[in-house]
Formats: sequence, C-alpha cells, structure tokens
Amino acid sequence: MRVPEFFHIAPACEKSMNGTCNNTEPGKGERVEDVVDGLCKGRLELGDSTDSTSEKGFSDNCSVTSSGSSTGVRYPMATANPGEEANESSQRHQSLVNAARVLLESIGEDVHREGLRKTPERFAKALEFLTSGYQQSIEEAVNGALFEEDVDTQEPVTVKDIDVFSLCEHHMLPFFGKCTISYIPHKKVIGLSKLGRIVDILSRRLQVQERLTKQIAETVERVTEAQGVAVEVEARHLCMACRGVQKNNAVTITRSMTGVFKTNTVWRQEFLNK
Repeated sequence: MRVPEFFHIAPACEKSMNGTCNNTEPGKGERVEDVVDGLCKGRLELGDSTDSTSEKGFSDNCSVTSSGSSTGVRYPMATANPGEEANESSQRHQSLVNAARVLLESIGEDVHREGLRKTPERFAKALEFLTSGYQQSIEEAVNGALFEEDVDTQEPVTVKDIDVFSLCEHHMLPFFGKCTISYIPHKKVIGLSKLGRIVDILSRRLQVQERLTKQIAETVERVTEAQGVAVEVEARHLCMACRGVQKNNAVTITRSMTGVFKTNTVWRQEFLNK
C-alpha cells in the first residue's frame, strides 16, 4: 500500500528533536515543516512513494484484520521520550492542516479570505477526532469493568440504539445511525457504558459498515467471553445520499452473530424480532 509523499516526509532521513532531517547528502537537511510548506506552495508534487524503505515503514504500522483490537492503521508506539511523541503528533497535525490548504486551493478557493482562514486548522482537528479510534485501546477503554455475576445464562443482555458515527473509507464521507448489541453472558457481565465505548473506538476509523459490524461483535465476544454476541447496525451513508445515485432515504442494515446466536434459532429469531 502506498501513500502520498506529504504523509510520509523524508523517510530515509534521521530526524533530530527539532524536526530537522540530518542527512549527509547535500540539500537534504531541511526541516520537515519546510518540506510540507513546499508541497503546499507547489514546489513539490504529490505522487506514490517509490522508496522501498518508506513503503515498508508504512506497512509495518498497518494491520487490517477482523479483530477489533488490531484493525486499521496503528500509529507508532509512544516513545519513552514524551517530547518526541509530542513532536510526532504536532507534525501529523501540521500535515493535515497543510493538506487542507492544498484541497481548498485545488477547488479554486482562496485560503486567505476571512471565512477560510481558520478552516485548515478546524479540518485537522475534526479529522483527528473522527479517526481517534486508531490511537485508542479497547482494553484501556473497558478498564476492567467486567463483573462476575450469578446471572441467567439463558437470557441475553441487549443494549439498543447506540449512536454510531463513522467515515466511509471509499469517499471519506460520514455514515451514521444506530447500533444494537446483544450478548449471552458467561459468568460475568460488562459495564453497559463500555459497550458504547467499544462502538466509538471502532467507528472512529475509516470503515465500511459491514466490517464495523463484524468488529463490534468479535470485540464484545473477546472482551466478555460471552457465549454468543449479536450486533445490528442501521445507518445512512452520505456517499450514497449527497453524491452518486443520491438516494436520500436509503438505509443500510448489517448484522453479525457469533457463538450460540448462530446455532440457537430461538435466540437468533428473538434478536431479529427485537
């Protein structure tokens, strides 16, 4: 998988704490910010990276699986030095700000007019929030909120109408709706608010609804060790409503079931008729 150059700046250089690339080659000791600024002013061109080292570095931080805990891009682990971690975060943020300027200029807008002066900064903050799930841990969110209870293991626990907001990875336009989670406990239950947190973390990534639904089910099953989990997501997609076929009233429903919900027709039908 390849990424535009401005998201993977000077991969072969060694960055010092002040963001300067220290290379032995002439002309390569440029600050990262200057390189990005050059991109925004048209001095550099976007293109696929041809640097094998750069490509490998990106792939090492990517993992796409059906497991909710390891899906999607994982940013590099936090370093022991908080200053370095803060510097990397600042560079990612500035890259988004500059990318927003490029997008605005590309559609013919004047980024210096009053209404757009702070738009790149707002865009960066919004996108960081909408994709914050990449940097959040399911385990930290659950925070041990599992409780051993003598519950009736023949009856499901169901939470309905959990709000879902995500970004479709095909057009990076929002899709939003409701999620219902039902699970059959096995000696322990999870704090109900933690189900909402699991949905938030997994949805705040670039997603497709089908994969998101499966990830929620598998993650709840893994965390709770439940006998079975059933999940339904009902959502509207702006990529279908405001562009393309422009079907404003279309609703997409996806379901994923694990464990006894797949084998027990009574529980399965009860969930479908909820």
